[in-house]
Amino acid sequence: MTVYSSGINHKSYTWQLTILCFVLGLILAAAVQTVNQVSRAGNGPQREGFFFGNDTNGVQKLTTDLTKQIQSVQQENSHLRRQNQDLNDQIAKRTGAASTLNQELKDAQCFAGLTEVAGPGIQVTLNDNSQSTVNASNPATLVNLVHDTDLEEVVNEMKVAGAEAVSINGQRLVGNSTIRCVGPVIQVNGVPTAPPYVIQAIGDPNALFGGLNLPGGILDQMRGTNPDMVKIVKVPKLLLAAFAGSTQFRFGHPVSPRHDPTASGGDN
Repeated sequence: MTVYSSGINHKSYTWQLTILCFVLGLILAAAVQTVNQVSRAGNGPQREGFFFGNDTNGVQKLTTDLTKQIQSVQQENSHLRRQNQDLNDQIAKRTGAASTLNQELKDAQCFAGLTEVAGPGIQVTLNDNSQSTVNASNPATLVNLVHDTDLEEVVNEMKVAGAEAVSINGQRLVGNSTIRCVGPVIQVNGVPTAPPYVIQAIGDPNALFGGLNLPGGILDQMRGTNPDMVKIVKVPKLLLAAFAGSTQFRFGHPVSPRHDPTASGGDN
C-alpha cells in the first residue's frame, strides 16, 4: 500500500464516521420528540371517550348539573367566610391587640388562598387540537388533548417562576387542591371543567411569561402538536377568587411545642 492510497482510505473512513454521527443525531432527536409525545399522551387517556361516539350530550348535562351544585355550595361557603371576616374586623376596631391579630389572620388567609387577590400576572389558555382527531387505537394521537398532567405541569412551572396565586377556570388552587381526569372531564378541586382551560397566575408578568416559554417546557411541547392549543398573554390586573372548598382537618391538628417529641429529643 502506497502513502497516497493510505491517505485516501483515511479520508474515506473520516467521512463515514461523520455521516454515521449525523444519522445517529437525527435518530436521537426523533427519539426525544417521540418520548415527549408519549409522555403527554400516555398519562391521560381517560378523556378519549369524549370523542368516540359516546352520549356526549348526557355527559355534558350531568357535568353541568354537578358543577352547578358544587358551585352553589362553594358560594355559600364563601359567603359564610366573608361574614366571619366582617365580624373579625368589627372586633379588631375595639383594641390595638385585636387589630394586630386580625391583620395577621388576613395575611395567613391570603397566603392560604382563602381571600380574593388582585394583581398583575399572566393568563394561559389551553385547548384541544381541533385540527386533528383522536383514535383510541393510536396512543400517539392523545397529544391532541389537554390532559390533567398538562395542567399540573403548567401550574408547577408557574410556581417555579414566582406565581403567588393560581386558578384554573375560576377554581383557586391551594395546598390540598386536586387536578385529575374523571371520565371525559378534568376535575379541579372536585369541580368538573372542560376546555378551554384558563389558567391565571398573579406574579411578575415578565418572569412568569419567560418561565413558561422555556425551550422543552410543557407549552413548547404542546405548540409542537399545534400552536393553536396554547395562548399566553400578560395581564396588568387579574382578580382571583378565594378557595371555596373545605378547610377542615379531620385527622391533623396543631402540635404544641411541649408535646412535640422532637423538642425533647424524641425517645432519647
